[in-house]
Amino acid sequence: MIASMFVFGCAPSSSDGDDAESSDQHLTGAANPTLANACGGGAWLSTETYDGLKGSYARIDPAPAGGLVSIAFTNVVPGVGPRVDGDYSRTLEGGATSSGTFEGLADNPAFESNFMLTPTGGGMPDMYYALAIKRSANGDISDLCIVHPVGPAEAPIVLRRAVTAPPAGDAPPSP
Repeated sequence: MIASMFVFGCAPSSSDGDDAESSDQHLTGAANPTLANACGGGAWLSTETYDGLKGSYARIDPAPAGGLVSIAFTNVVPGVGPRVDGDYSRTLEGGATSSGTFEGLADNPAFESNFMLTPTGGGMPDMYYALAIKRSANGDISDLCIVHPVGPAEAPIVLRRAVTAPPAGDAPPSP
């Protein structure tokens, strides 16, 4: 609900009777400069699908005490409808780590995009709202703009896909 207030509260209002197509534009950074600025500028897209999510992401700015530093999504498989399931591991500022399963829900009329992290061995699940994404040229998610709706108010968190070197056998030949 907090992210809903943030996203919809930031959307520019119009009294000229927006049609259904233009009313959905409040979800994209390209159509919403406020959201684009909150997420660090650029052409942010709504999270219509989590296709291309698998990988590791690191925060691009310093994390506050206990804040998310990095997260990796593995074993990502499509779920029912706009859902995706898999495993996660994350690191918080201060060195605390957790891992377990996650369930992601992309944009849909009933609920904002989010993902729920359920730690292995029990413990309280944790949720983040996915405000927007950026995609690379190959269609993978390159950046996530998320917000943690529980605890102290925090600005949106921008996570960037970690770039890893290809395996030795995949390296291009030397000139």
